[in-house]
Amino acid sequence: MSVWKYMYNLDLEDTSDKLKKIRRRLGLNQDEMATKMEISKRTYTRFENMETLPERKYIYKFIEVTGIDKSELIDEQPPKLILNDSKQSYGTENDEIELITEAIKEDKALRKLIINILRYAGALK
Repeated sequence: MSVWKYMYNLDLEDTSDKLKKIRRRLGLNQDEMATKMEISKRTYTRFENMETLPERKYIYKFIEVTGIDKSELIDEQPPKLILNDSKQSYGTENDEIELITEAIKEDKALRKLIINILRYAGALK
């Protein structure tokens, strides 16, 4: 699995839903979209049916053939964790963990990003 999927906070369900909505908005069926992308219908169907996340090259091919703005599919500015004033000392590791925990509770995108990173690193299944 590519790191870029985690860097841009790609989610299988969300990405599949976006691909389907954009394709339908353009009045194309799955077969037509697969042909435009120069891939098999089965491969494209797997993207929409939440069987697999498309590789980076397929995401960019989809963007190219549909003419959409890439921000409709990927977040060019991945969420960033900002812990108040960077000059401030947090004292103990527990203080830092508490701050990070609170930030994760408040920011859904950040939470998804961290979960995806941990999955990629093998820390979560």
